[in-house]
Amino acid sequence: MLQGCLEEICAARYGLLTTAFSMSLVHGFAVTGRFAQALAFIDEVIVLDDVRLN
Repeated sequence: MLQGCLEEICAARYGLLTTAFSMSLVHGFAVTGRFAQALAFIDEVIVLDDVRLN
């Protein structure tokens, strides 16, 4: 649910909020033992940031 909301926030150009929510999502993945999902999401965010900045 939070991951879908992050995509909407990004599309609406509220990038400053995205960082805090992304960190919360990664933390949630990690504390529930979903490390592969956490790492995949981090990689996805890095790629999206690179695309957005270029």
